[in-house]
Amino acid sequence: MPIRSRLLKAGLPVLILLLCLVVTFIMIQGQDAPEQEQQVRKPMLVEVISVSRQPVVYTIRSQGSVMPKFRSDLTTEVSGRVEAVSKNFVAGGFVRKGEVLVQLEQADYQTELKAAEATLYGARAALEEEKARAKVAEEDWRQYSAEEIPELGLRKPQLAKEMANLSYAHAQLDRAKRNLERTQIRAPYDAILRTKEVDVGEFLSRGTNVAELFGTDVAEVRLPITDTELAYLELGDDPSAATVLLTSNIGNKQFEWAARLARSEGIIDEQSRFIYAVIEVDDPYLRGASNAENQTLLPLKFGRFVGAEIVGTSERNMIRLPRKVVRGGDQVVVVTPENTVARRTIVVERSERDYVYVRDGLDDGERVAVTPIASLPNGSPVRVSDDTDVTEAGAE
Repeated sequence: MPIRSRLLKAGLPVLILLLCLVVTFIMIQGQDAPEQEQQVRKPMLVEVISVSRQPVVYTIRSQGSVMPKFRSDLTTEVSGRVEAVSKNFVAGGFVRKGEVLVQLEQADYQTELKAAEATLYGARAALEEEKARAKVAEEDWRQYSAEEIPELGLRKPQLAKEMANLSYAHAQLDRAKRNLERTQIRAPYDAILRTKEVDVGEFLSRGTNVAELFGTDVAEVRLPITDTELAYLELGDDPSAATVLLTSNIGNKQFEWAARLARSEGIIDEQSRFIYAVIEVDDPYLRGASNAENQTLLPLKFGRFVGAEIVGTSERNMIRLPRKVVRGGDQVVVVTPENTVARRTIVVERSERDYVYVRDGLDDGERVAVTPIASLPNGSPVRVSDDTDVTEAGAE
């Protein structure tokens, strides 16, 4: 093939490519430059709540174990062999006030009683005899002398001795009666037996422990609270004015018991720094309740662990905020009427798990940011979503 033909075939593609590049360059140069659209950055969208003061009654929450108000170790006051016991004399048995729990043998004490009665009869007879002798002595003295009769002549010392003997005989009889009564060991109040220590046939000496009793008339719950929390209740001289509710979850149900605040113990524990409030519940085992009540209520058994809510009696005007909007313990972010950011220091009177109560630092109608905007400096513009009134949540 001639050299010219080979060069033409090799250069033709190159010429076509150069032609395309020239045409493309001319077309690009002939177009107008696209308009540059300037992007405007919108302010941050912030959720806010409008605040206002409202009456608040504080609720104090704590927990503790149910225990009896009255607890006794029942002991013997005389010695003797156990002759019989009550059918309720078992651990967990319920007894009534005055019920005979343990009967000791009485034979020796009945004998002592009869001996004391005989001694009393003898002392009475001796006194009457001495009175007669004194009367005879007085008549004899008056027959032979008009002078004042001496006390010995009237047998006054002998008469005083016999009167003392009579008084002693009365005391002996009273003691014999008491000892006879003490052979019957009775329940001092309505109670449940926690433990039983003796049984029929045992010989008991004086001071032997017979049983441990828990009184069922009143139950107590000692609740640890801080001294500051107790001051929030503002109970004054009548702690029973506070509303108290005890709760406990049993199975899948929550049970409630009405109670009353009886007192505070008035001493701060040196280790825990708590002060104990004492809650009382009447008739925890429902022994005095009607059958209808027994069907709807549950006995509050000793040893049960319960939660407690104590509602105070005095109202305070406070601003309540969700705890999450407070930063650093005493700062919130306020959105001004111009929709700019302003940080505000507040005075928190009380903090709870979900809410804080503000005494000072905010005014009614101000808007507090809920959205975290810690990175925005003061004065930064923001957009505000629909306001939510904080008062809709209500007060506890």
